[in-house]
Amino acid sequence: PDRGTVRKNFEEAARVMKKGALMKGQLRGIPSAKKEWYYGPAFTPKQTIKVLKDLPFRILKSEGEYQMYYWLWLERI
Repeated sequence: PDRGTVRKNFEEAARVMKKGALMKGQLRGIPSAKKEWYYGPAFTPKQTIKVLKDLPFRILKSEGEYQMYYWLWLERI
């Protein structure tokens, strides 16, 4: 997926989640060569905040920034 698709996925999650619900999601924290099967856009913490901008989420915790698996724990507000 591209960044737009990732944003749409977060929008859909926000749409179906109730206030106070928790979500654990995984992004890519480092770029990957397209020759590998698991390629996709990588996100820094700053880019993550940008993609979540104006969505009703609060970041509760993050782990693995700048690594292959960048985990986010979000609360729907």
